[in-house]
Amino acid sequence: MKNRWIFTAILAIAICFSLLPAPAQAAAVMKTGTCGDQGDNLTWTLDDTGLLTISGTGEMAEYDRGDARWFPYREQINAVVIEDGVTSITEQAFSGCANMKSVSIADSVTAIGHYAFYNCSSLESIAIPDSVTDLGSHVFYGCSSMTSANIPNAIINLWEFTFYGCSSLTTMIIPDSVLNIGECAFAECTSLESVVVPKNMIRIGWQAFYNCSRLWHVFYKGTEEDWGKMQIKAEQNEFHWAGRHYNCNGTETVDTENNTCIICTSRCEHNWNTGTVTKEPTVTEEGVLTYTCIECNSTKTEPIAVLAEPPADGETPIEPTGAAPSQDCDTADWLIPWWWLAVVAGICLVSNVIFVVIILKKKM
Repeated sequence: MKNRWIFTAILAIAICFSLLPAPAQAAAVMKTGTCGDQGDNLTWTLDDTGLLTISGTGEMAEYDRGDARWFPYREQINAVVIEDGVTSITEQAFSGCANMKSVSIADSVTAIGHYAFYNCSSLESIAIPDSVTDLGSHVFYGCSSMTSANIPNAIINLWEFTFYGCSSLTTMIIPDSVLNIGECAFAECTSLESVVVPKNMIRIGWQAFYNCSRLWHVFYKGTEEDWGKMQIKAEQNEFHWAGRHYNCNGTETVDTENNTCIICTSRCEHNWNTGTVTKEPTVTEEGVLTYTCIECNSTKTEPIAVLAEPPADGETPIEPTGAAPSQDCDTADWLIPWWWLAVVAGICLVSNVIFVVIILKKKM
């Protein structure tokens, strides 16, 4: 009997332990190696969850395309962590990591090289620390899934093609430190709706906002006079067409549903264009004429009258109601044709001549 109770107690304890959650197992390291500019000053590790970690102290080694130590495993990488102590992300470092969705960058990083995240098409967002003072060209070229990104507050030159093809990016705040935006920096950002431009901006390069077809609002921190001093290169149609707002503080927001900004109605009078027919009228339905404000792209509409219904086959068209009234028929019958006047004048002339001839003959 006593043994039975002992067995029951042991069984109960075993059942309780079986119900406890299993301890989380550490990710297994798949690949590792060194990647520092001095050799082993930096280490890279890729685990079986797809996390690539760069750790150590100092700068990363320079790479050409395809030379990064982890490049052969790029399809397995879905996240990258740059730990504190690493001071640079070099050129082409993560180029072509198409499955990478997130990146964490420590505050110790001061430079990100050209093409560093080139064609990382699954990268959804990135937070670049303000410690970064050098951001290369083509850094986020083709990052088509990126919905949010920032430019560090110490950047002076935003080089060419930096955000080219970031087609999911909707807003961009350019910090006050930036003086120059390079060629095609935001070209093909087809979802970009608003951009904040600092007052001290000196130059905006050729096609910097090319094909930003949804760029509706440019919030400028300076005055209209300041804007006129800026060097804006050619092929900036989308940038020029956007509604421009002066003296902004950079915190303005956009009502994307109605395509209006919070400052437009309180500070700007609408400047409507000549209007576009957005719905053609028919014989049964009114059309729609849409006017767009050239300052802020707000819209208003007015109806277009229905079309007159054409007569059915074989029917006599109905005279317009606005036609001039016809002449009185009785009066029209007594009108004298113009040629009768000539006949009467001729008869009078002949009669006078005959009368004169007769008078002269009698006197003779």
